[in-house]
Amino acid sequence: MNHQDPIFSAGGWREGNALITWGDGLRRWAWPRLTTTLLRSGRIEAACPFAGGYALQVQGRLMWWRRGAETLIEEASAAVDLLETRLFGRHGLLVVHRGMQLRFYQAPRATEPVRPHGWPYRELYSFYTSSEQGGLLIQDVNRDGRPDILCGNYWLQAPPEFAESWRLFAINLFHETPLAASARLAWFRGRLLWLESKSARARASWFTPPPDPRQLWIETPLEIDLRYPRGVTASAGRIWIAEAAPESPRLWSWPDGTWRPLPEAAAALVACDGVILAVGPAGRPWPVAGGGRYRERPRK
Repeated sequence: MNHQDPIFSAGGWREGNALITWGDGLRRWAWPRLTTTLLRSGRIEAACPFAGGYALQVQGRLMWWRRGAETLIEEASAAVDLLETRLFGRHGLLVVHRGMQLRFYQAPRATEPVRPHGWPYRELYSFYTSSEQGGLLIQDVNRDGRPDILCGNYWLQAPPEFAESWRLFAINLFHETPLAASARLAWFRGRLLWLESKSARARASWFTPPPDPRQLWIETPLEIDLRYPRGVTASAGRIWIAEAAPESPRLWSWPDGTWRPLPEAAAALVACDGVILAVGPAGRPWPVAGGGRYRERPRK
């Protein structure tokens, strides 16, 4: 398995009374029946909800899809992760570009003309490590009232004003291989769950910010054998982690530490009304735990 594998370019999220998934196309699934509508065909490499539509990474281009129409955001893009956010009152899109650069694309105002060559962006930081950085979260780490950014091995401290520079601090030093820092992240009860998501022998740890979060964070390893942990979600006080292993993938829950077999590799997990759904590499969801709706096989 490598970073070009389809399992690394599929996912989904809850949206009102529906589930949106991406992989082999962009689809809306009615909840809880899981009947589907194809919104856009073609292979999608990364996606997130954005401005009443969706930001999509498709064949080297970053696009904004809304109501069937597409607007160019970036012509030569290689987005690893995307996240809609607001920084200093500015609505925009955070992008991990090629796993090496963190960019903020600011959405044009409705009164502004369409830009044929894409949207303006600000380079928040360029990473200089031997590993691709992956995973995106917004969290006020130092509790100063400003939104900080967590990405891969690092957190970026928000400056007092938008025009000033962001400061980078290491959470851990897991970047000794080309994909070691391409993580899945979850913030839970004041701690960061950090999963080495593109490794067959993945590190998985809780990281607690020390009194001075600019120092390396305090690690509590999860003593479990995880293979390509791509899916992670929280529901009813539990954390669920799903493997994207090509053979015999599993679902693991914390804190009870139980395992369940999965019939298919899981690229993502989504919680819907207490039901945990896995999203396969093609972008097809199926319930795997919770709510008495556990299914042994994905829908065909």
